[in-house]
Parts: sequence; C-alpha cells; structure tokens
Amino acid sequence: MAMVKRKKGLYVLLICIFIFSFGFYEISFSNSVKAATTFPKGSSIGGIEVGEKTEDEAVSLLLSAIERWKNEGDFIVQTADDSVVIPYKHIQFDVKASVKEMTNQIDKPWYAFFTKSEPQQLPLTVRVDVTDELLDKLGKSIDVKKTVQLMEDTISYLGQHKITAVSTNQNNAEVTIAENSWEIPSDYLFMDELLEELNEISIPANTSFSYLESIADKVSYYSEAEGNFVVSMLYALLLQTNVEFVERHSQGIIPSYSEPGIEAKASKNEDKDFIIYNPGPNEIRVTAEQTGNVLKMALQSKKPENTYRYSIENRLDVDYRTINRYDKNLQPGHRQVLQPGKKGKRVEVYRITVSSTGEKIDKELISKDFYLPTPAVLLLAPAVEDTGDGTDTGENAGTGETSTTTEDGTVPTDQTTNTTTSPGNTTNTTGRNDANQATTDDSIYEQPNVVK
Repeated sequence: MAMVKRKKGLYVLLICIFIFSFGFYEISFSNSVKAATTFPKGSSIGGIEVGEKTEDEAVSLLLSAIERWKNEGDFIVQTADDSVVIPYKHIQFDVKASVKEMTNQIDKPWYAFFTKSEPQQLPLTVRVDVTDELLDKLGKSIDVKKTVQLMEDTISYLGQHKITAVSTNQNNAEVTIAENSWEIPSDYLFMDELLEELNEISIPANTSFSYLESIADKVSYYSEAEGNFVVSMLYALLLQTNVEFVERHSQGIIPSYSEPGIEAKASKNEDKDFIIYNPGPNEIRVTAEQTGNVLKMALQSKKPENTYRYSIENRLDVDYRTINRYDKNLQPGHRQVLQPGKKGKRVEVYRITVSSTGEKIDKELISKDFYLPTPAVLLLAPAVEDTGDGTDTGENAGTGETSTTTEDGTVPTDQTTNTTTSPGNTTNTTGRNDANQATTDDSIYEQPNVVK
C-alpha cells in the first residue's frame, strides 16, 4: 500500500514539473518572439511590407510611407464636369488600429504556439470625412456613397492619386452585348466604303433598320459578295439580341467565312433586303474595325436585363444524285469524274434567352435553312451489248445523259426558292434543268428564308 502511494506521488511530481516547464517555455518563447519579430515575413499593411517588424517599428514605417504618399501630389476625384481636390485634412488614417488588427490576425491560441503564423495582407484603416463643401463640389450626379467607398479603398493601399467618381447614371453606361471577328476573303477589295457607312450606325429603340437603305444604297460601288459578308456578320451578332427579323434571305450556299444557318444575303438586283426591328428598350450601336484581313464587329448598348445566344440544331445531311453522261468515243469501261458530288444540309437556328440568374427562359425558332446538294457528274463509255448477229450496239447510242437517284430514292432538285410571307406559310418554287429532273414534296425543302 505504501509502495502504491509513493508511485502516485512520483507521478504527480513529474506532471507538475512538466506543466511548470511547459508554461515557462511558452512565456519565454512568446516574449522572445514578440521582442524579435512580431509579424511573420511576407506580411503587409496597405501594401507596405511589415514582416519581421515589431508593432512600434510597423507604426513608424507606415507613418513614413503615408507622408511620402501625400507628398506625391493632391488626391483628385474626376467628375464629368470637373476635377475635385480632396484636402488631406479630410482623409483620416488610423495607423495604430491597422497595426492592432494585424496583431489580432496573427495571434494564436496557447495550444497552437508550436505552429508557424501565416503572413497577412491587410489594408490601412482610412476614413474620408464628407463635408457639405465636398458634396457641393462633387455635384448631384455623383453617387457619393459609392464614390467615397472607392476613395477609401484606393487610399487604404496608398494607390493612385486620381479616381473617377461613380455616377448615378453608371448603370446606363454602354456595354458590348455581342462581338465577333471574321477573316475577310482575300479577293474582297471594296470593304472600306461599306465599313465606313456601317461603323457607328445606330438602331434606335422601336425602329426598323434596312441594310439596303442604310448601308448599300449609300456606297458608290456595291459588291454583292462583300455585302453578303458584312450582312452575314451583322446577322450573327443580332442573333444575340432581342431584335425581330423582319426580312432575311439565305445565300443558298454555306460561305467559307461562316457556318450553316449563320449567313444572310442582301441584293439590290433581286430586291432582297435585310431588315430588323428593334423593340427596345435600348438603342443598339454598331462598331466595325478592319485590321489587316480581319474584321471585328461589335454591338454596343445599355446592359440588357436578359442575355441572348443562338443555337444551330437538327442538322441533317442530304444525299446528292449522280448524273451519268455517255460518250461513244470512249474506250469500253472508261469512267471519269467530271464533278464530285457534295451533300446538302438542313439546319434549324434557335435563339435562346437567358435570365440574369443564368436560367434559360425562352427558346425561339428563328429560321430553317436548306442548302442544295451538288450532283456528281460521271463520264462513261456506253455499255456494249451482243445482238447475236455478230454486231454490237451501245447503250445510249451517241452521247447521252442519265441520272441516278440518291440513296434514299429521291432526286433532289437543282434550284429551289423558298419564301415565307408570314410564319407558317411557305411557298416552294422549283425550276427544272433537264427532262430527267424531278421535284419532291418532302418537307425538307420547305425552308423559310424570308420572314416578314
């Protein structure tokens, strides 16, 4: 029993010694740390490095930095009409509070004294006193609260000495709502005059815009190919707005500079225009700038409530037909490709409306476009038939031409004009090139190119 008591007493003594040593070490360590480097290396206040500095050294360092910053010049707030100088007597620095906040940030609980303090980056504590005199100088069109906050944020890091005041109409400032850059084909030589008319043109709210009247009719020489390039690019941008497309024609081919469905045509000779209506509420301004062989075009307007984007969907390839031409002068079995075939394409273009929260709230069908396939043309020698009397006859004697259908059994037309005078009413006019050409009632050919 006595032995057990002696062991317990020994354990208690050892624990007391450990606690005493631990406490003494902590106090000594803390004092030595505070005496040597209060703040960890890499710490800063107001952008001024205070790492490995004591509190007093940091205060002295910051006061010197503030004086140097003031001596660099006046602090100025630029308004729309004037430049307002803010006297330094109205700018109050609380350096001691800034240093105290740094100390609080790096302080550790007693159980974490072995861990290393992480460096901190804090702003200076600054207050700008707003007087009646200052309010009068800033004017009524300035958002004082936001402007003062901007001043304090800038000064708290001893930043630049000049800021621009925040206007109460800041939310009405123009922003870029759509932009794109396309490479201009090398043989387009008359773009300058077109772009001069297009650049900075405005489409006011609740008004219509005609490409032929506003742009094409005002240039001395109008190249339809170059006009189609410009109007296609404009169409691609306007698909990203809420405008209504009153009249838009397809080129009928997929141009090298764009993609299926994202192209348009404007022709003086054919009286085909590109017309849109801006329902508002904001005006839209077009900017166009050519750099080398690249055209950058953008739309400027007040920030809209919703955003818009387009989507190309339901892409469908359409097989081409093969036309066989025969020449009796060719050697039997001869076969030559005069024209390679190319598949046609059908696409649908939708405009998607997205709310400010990122939610898709609407999907609108803008157009259905059909691009005719290009038939393959083959030159063949007529097949030789045995008549049984020692003579041979050739199929399609002389020079003839036949056509074969596509894989799906249809024979696409070579010329199809699609016009929609109102949504849902489509007229399909088909031209024949030869006696072997046939028409089809397949709905794939009912593609509205003009919406009125």
